[in-house]
Formats: sequence, structure tokens, C-alpha cells
Amino acid sequence: MAEVRVKSLSEQLRWQLIVIGLALFVVFSALLTFYSFQSMENAGDSWIRMEARSLIKQLELNSQTPLPDSRTMQAYRSWQEIPESLRRHFDQENLVSGEVYEVSIEDRPGKEEILFLLYHNAPSVGELYILSQYDADLIDGLLEDISTTVIKQSLMLTGGMMLILFVLVFWLLKRTSEPMRLLSQWAEKLRQEEHADRVSFPIAELNTLAGQLREGVDKITEYNRREQQFLKHASHELRTPLATIQACLDTLNFQIKGPETKTIDRALKASMDMSRLTTALLWLARDSDRPIAREPFEIESFTVRMVNEHQHLIVGRQLHIDYQVHCEELNIEKDLFAIVFANLLRNACQHSSTGTIFLQIYADHLTISNPVSQEVSQESYADYSSETGFGLGLQLVERICRKLGWEFRYQRAPHQVTASIFWRT
Repeated sequence: MAEVRVKSLSEQLRWQLIVIGLALFVVFSALLTFYSFQSMENAGDSWIRMEARSLIKQLELNSQTPLPDSRTMQAYRSWQEIPESLRRHFDQENLVSGEVYEVSIEDRPGKEEILFLLYHNAPSVGELYILSQYDADLIDGLLEDISTTVIKQSLMLTGGMMLILFVLVFWLLKRTSEPMRLLSQWAEKLRQEEHADRVSFPIAELNTLAGQLREGVDKITEYNRREQQFLKHASHELRTPLATIQACLDTLNFQIKGPETKTIDRALKASMDMSRLTTALLWLARDSDRPIAREPFEIESFTVRMVNEHQHLIVGRQLHIDYQVHCEELNIEKDLFAIVFANLLRNACQHSSTGTIFLQIYADHLTISNPVSQEVSQESYADYSSETGFGLGLQLVERICRKLGWEFRYQRAPHQVTASIFWRT
């Protein structure tokens, strides 16, 4: 799917306005041109009507007013008075009073003329036939001059109207986008600060949106505060009994000899793991950007110890762990790496189906992949891993990686799950 280019509100509206403006400009120009040509087409009718109206007024005032008899305009009292050369172009029976009729005639070979006829019948003046005859070339030239002038004036008028409209709409757009810009600045301040000053925008919907943003941020802030407080308290409460347990186990390990020491060693290991876990939880709860000190360690022995400690999870199952180490030493945050490593390996052991767990360690990343059955979904794997034993779960692993600047990848294939951790060397 093609990536959609993200635009600002003002940019989106600006381009839409330009497109609409160009469309309106074309439509208005076409309409003005159309009506202008319609007016020019009716120019002859309008002129003869005007002349006829003037003549009729004169006849109403003085019935003896002589009728015009020039080449361009003649008037007759009866149909028979009209010369046959002109009369034959019209049908008397279809004439309607007040209507103008127009025909094109060839007065001389190659010489075209336009003939107009207006029939008027009123009691005040009686029947009246008014004819007007003009050279077609003269009319075409006149119409061409008029059309050129009309088109220029139409374009100038349309352009002026569109310019005024553009200026007005851009001004309104700027006035409208200003509150949006203020809302964006206020939201940025709200993101950076826990408590931003309350603001009042001139648009009611923006005030509603600002209130919803503030309410959402306040809820998230309060949730994070409670979570951090719980982690701090829980970690502090755990450290004292863990220290006591570890001291007692050290004493027992010193006093007891023989096969029982294996059990004590496992208990000591679990106690140290819990101690590292509480330290990590406190570090997450502090929300501090202070970096954790790196520690170089030999990775081969570290991996062997981790694998051996998780062998009890695959006892009696057709499952084994195959590991490959491609470097001699790592220089990273050892305690946090041990927590992440142990958690991912434990999840792989607990949720694997029959087969082999592949574990590979490089200088810049760790990869653990395990087979899974079709019934085990990605969601159940992630949710279950966060509730089993004292493992951090994939969500907290992701939080540790994010805070350390590591990259955590989780991939699901039809019959395999792969978790990877990448760090900067």
C-alpha cells in the first residue's frame, strides 16, 4: 500500500481552495462568455425593438408621423405594401405581434445580408410592419469587436472577483488556523510538562478538545505515578527479606557439606536473581536517564550457566536447547542483560512444542527462537509469559530495552517464535 503524504490542515485547505478557485474561475468565465454571446446574438433583436418602440411612441402622439423608409429601416402599414423581394422571405400567417424574425438573404451575388422583421398590432397604431436590413459582414465585424471587448471585461471581472474571494478566504483560513496552531503549541507544552496552564480558545470545539487532552494526560500521569510508586515500595519491601534469605543461605552453605549443597546453591542463585530483579524494578521506577555502568564478562560461561539453570524446565519433554556463541566477551549492562536473557529463555522453554530451541549470541545481538504449535497464539504467548514465575514478561523486557536504548524484536512465524535483542557495541 502506497504511503500517504501527511499534510497540515492549512496546507490541505490551501490546495483545496486553489483547486476550487480555479474551477470557479473556469465556470464563471464560461458562463459570462456564454451569456455575452447570447446577448450579442440578440443584439439585432434588441436594436430593432428599440427602434420600433420609438416609432410607436411617435405614432401614438401623432398618427401622421411619416414612416421611415431608408435602406437600413423601413416601416409599412400593410403586408401588401412590403416589396415582394422582402416579403417572400416571411410567412404572414405565422407572424406574432411583438416578435422579431431574422433571415439571411443574398441581395446580390456573393453579398449576404441580414433581414429583420418586427410585426406590431395594437389599437392605438393599428398594424405595423418594421423591417431592418444590414450587411452581414458589417454585423459580423461589429459582433467581433463587441465579443472581444466583452470577453476581456468578463475575464477582468472574473479575475477581480476571484482575487477578492481568494484574499478573503485566505484571511479567514489564517484566522481559523491560528487557534489550531495555539492548540498544537499548548499540547506540546502539555506533553513536556505534567501540568500546563489552562487556556481558552475562541472556538468552543477546541476548548472541548483541549479539555479532553488534559484529562487524558492527567489520567496517564496519575497511572504512571501510581505504578512507579508501587514498584518503588514493592522493591524496597523485597530487598530486606531477600537480604535476610541470602544471608541465611550463605550461612547454611558454609555449615552444610555434601549433596545438600546443590539445593542450597540453587536457592542462592534464585535469591541473587530476585535481588537483581528488584534492583531493575527500582531502576525502572526512578525514571532516571542516568546510564547504567557497563561490565565486561565472558559470554561462553555465562551462556552455559544460563542454559543449565533452565534445563529443569524441559525435563521429560522432547525438547532440547542448542546454543551458539559467536563472540568471546560482551561489554554491556550485565545484570539487566541477565534478567532479559533469563526471561526470554524461560519463556521459550515454557511455551515450546516438541523440537529444538535455538539460541545465538553475537557481539551486537541475541536471538532465541523456539517451535510452537498452531494452538499457541502470539497474544497468549506474550500474556502468559508475563504471568508465569517471577519473569519480567515480554512487556517489561521491552521497557528495559527501550530505556537502555536496545532494540527488541518479536516475530511470529507459522510454527516458530523468534525474540531478538540488539544493542550498541
